[in-house]
Amino acid sequence: MSSRKYECNPYTKFNAMSDSSHPEKHLSASESFRNISSSKEMQCENNTEFLTETDEDATPLVVLSVIFQGHKIGGAFYDLDTCHLYLLPDHVETAPSYSVLRLFLKQAQPCAIVTSSRTDENVLNILREITKYAFIDNSLFRKNIVNIDENSFRHWFLLPSNDPNLLGDRQAAVKYFVSTKNSDIMSTLQGSLKHIKFLPRIITRMKTAQASMNDWMSLYKISSTFSTDLFRIASLLNKIIDFEEYARQNHFVVKPGVDSELDKMKRTYNGLPDFMTQVAYQELQDLSQEVQQCSVIYLPQLGYLLAIPATDRMKETKDYSIPNLRFMFIVNDIVHYKSTNTKKLDALLGDTLCDIYDKETQIMHKLQDVILEMKHVLTGVMEYAAKLDCLIALAVTAKEYNWVQPEISHDGELAVLKGRHPLQEMCVASFVANDIYSGDSESKIKILTGPNCSGKSIYLTQVALIAFMAHIGSFVPAQKAKIPMLDCIFTCMYAAESVSLNLSGFLISLNQFSAALNNATTNSLVIVDEFGKDTESESGLALLTSSLNFWIQKGSESPHIFLATHYLSLGSIFSECPFIKFQVDYELIFSIL
Repeated sequence: MSSRKYECNPYTKFNAMSDSSHPEKHLSASESFRNISSSKEMQCENNTEFLTETDEDATPLVVLSVIFQGHKIGGAFYDLDTCHLYLLPDHVETAPSYSVLRLFLKQAQPCAIVTSSRTDENVLNILREITKYAFIDNSLFRKNIVNIDENSFRHWFLLPSNDPNLLGDRQAAVKYFVSTKNSDIMSTLQGSLKHIKFLPRIITRMKTAQASMNDWMSLYKISSTFSTDLFRIASLLNKIIDFEEYARQNHFVVKPGVDSELDKMKRTYNGLPDFMTQVAYQELQDLSQEVQQCSVIYLPQLGYLLAIPATDRMKETKDYSIPNLRFMFIVNDIVHYKSTNTKKLDALLGDTLCDIYDKETQIMHKLQDVILEMKHVLTGVMEYAAKLDCLIALAVTAKEYNWVQPEISHDGELAVLKGRHPLQEMCVASFVANDIYSGDSESKIKILTGPNCSGKSIYLTQVALIAFMAHIGSFVPAQKAKIPMLDCIFTCMYAAESVSLNLSGFLISLNQFSAALNNATTNSLVIVDEFGKDTESESGLALLTSSLNFWIQKGSESPHIFLATHYLSLGSIFSECPFIKFQVDYELIFSIL
């Protein structure tokens, strides 16, 4: 009996669809303008890098388009993640403030801007300043958002509503989840929502045949989380995809019984070890006694090869030739050859593994086509799930920080009992709550004065934040609150100077104050902090006094105004006015009816 060894070296696994074959591509954003036909495209400086669609935490991409004609501005912005288009009705725009444009840019927070090549240079300077905009701090709520779609919550912040029906529905939902008796239901929903990933990116990758294993797994979890319309998608994914093998082999794997031709290929492939053992034994019988062992292996793309350990003669002479064998290559002292039998195997069995990959890829593409036809079902559920996620986040935050449901006022009354600043109270050991009253039997114009660091600015931002939070459907930090439906919140609190605008800090404050004077209605809220401090005292006092007189003449039709100032002489200026009431507390507060 021959002492020589023969064996089959089981085929080397080759992942034809490995993710490494598709390296991520990142597009750098540039601050400069690029001429594209008749338009200019500008990339934001604060988005130094576009995240690819494969990034699960990709920053939302918003493209903004603005156009100027005469003294009017029009625009729109398109959210690439949600595929939603938002239009801005034509507005009259005034130079040099361009307040409408600034507000539009602040709300859209775009990653790219497209505008006409004939746009005025002053406007382009403002567009270059988009990196200066402060983003809304929604971190209190965002930490309670699961990984569905932070865009929805972002849109709630950027587009607050004054629809009492919509806000009432949101508050009712938040109230339901805040209730202790419904905590189990909320926990169950949160657990289900955690399985849901951001669907638009998955759909986009499917359209380009770049869906990864995580995408397929996420899609299956989304579909299996809900029922009815999604049951077909979930059952289809579960029937076709072998997720365990998918995770192990890192490529799309089809379950047995889906395709008979594929099953036949896999049976052939799985039977190769025994078959190649027989071929190796036959090859060894035909080789000289110099060769003591051999094996038959299978390599994708190369087919079947005869592998023989290099003999001492081969190592010395570097001559690897063997009669009736064609030398292919040598790796780790293992010489690989093509023989007559291995050529027959190539012709008989072909490139089995690659054929399997090709067949599974075809099935994957067909499955993608079926799912894309039903994407409206998925996106519909996604929207509802995202809204539910936002409502639960509002409820969890309200419960954690002891916030209350505000009452929607229909008579224009703003009343807050023991209100708190939602952010400031987290930064200090103890926070002194403040009451807020405006409208109805109270005056609508409040003037606050006091020493520095007495809390005037905190109080003003507290008023604005409580009003804003009520208009996104959130509970508010207070013991009791009654909030009117506001059409706008105007602020003149901080003038961020910019060299490119050629405007002083005082002129920027004037533009902000002018916007409130020209546009504020009886349903508006105006917050003013230290107006006139950037100019001469006489000029600042004169402007502030005349502005107050303008609003006083409107009487009950004036907006809700909260103004902090160091101009103590305002008290004597309006001392003869019968509509003035003084209130002295920790800080001097006097109200103008």
